[in-house]
Amino acid sequence: MGDAGEIGGRAVAVTVTADEGGTLESASALLEVSFPAEVVTEPTEMTVVRLSGDDVPPNAFLGIAHRVEPALSYYSSLPIATWTIPAALVRSAFGAVASAAKSPLPIARSVGVSGGQDQALFVSEYRVAEDGGIVVTAYLQSPGSALYLSTSHVIAAVTAVAPTSNERGGARFTVTPAPGSDVTLESGTIGSTDTRNWENGGGTVESDGNGGLTGSFLGNCDFGTYYANLSFELRAQLIVDGQVQGYTAWLGTSVDCPE
Repeated sequence: MGDAGEIGGRAVAVTVTADEGGTLESASALLEVSFPAEVVTEPTEMTVVRLSGDDVPPNAFLGIAHRVEPALSYYSSLPIATWTIPAALVRSAFGAVASAAKSPLPIARSVGVSGGQDQALFVSEYRVAEDGGIVVTAYLQSPGSALYLSTSHVIAAVTAVAPTSNERGGARFTVTPAPGSDVTLESGTIGSTDTRNWENGGGTVESDGNGGLTGSFLGNCDFGTYYANLSFELRAQLIVDGQVQGYTAWLGTSVDCPE
């Protein structure tokens, strides 16, 4: 059964309209679901409720799962789900808070209504929050009876490399399946970038030959003696449940610039 009385209070019902859509938030603010316009044909009061007991998938991160009520019969346009997981919960689940140097990337999943298929979702953005938490944004392909982040995940590790007079520096990174996780990383590319005090020299991503990825985002500092901040999108293709699914994660680091 759904339990709207999460820690932090009761989830508030929101009227979703055909003209404007609407944004729902769980009571604990762990999950936000944004409905675009025309997802409903008439004003509909909706809410996000926390699941409990047998309704929670056994592989749900810390036993946390939600459902949008009432469940629509289909989505004419795709809603967006955003999980905001604070540092304390990340530490409880993975043993440490997330950081630029090392962070867990959980798989977002949705269980179809009436006992339907449990499927991985396309993650359009993953970021590490300033407090060591994580933010995961995914598209909802169809109405679900449970939305959750899976304990199955991959681990991104980024190492800063200072440039020298003879060699470019920047970030070298690995993304590998966590022990016991049923995920394989098939391929990846560098997408958008956001840098400060940095001349972008390009990036590479390739298979590590063991189900993970290894890569680099290199270049040189614009000015010496300052820090350079590097942030870049890793657009990865994962194999989950035998299906290829996209996962876009923002990774980054800071580099000491030599004089």
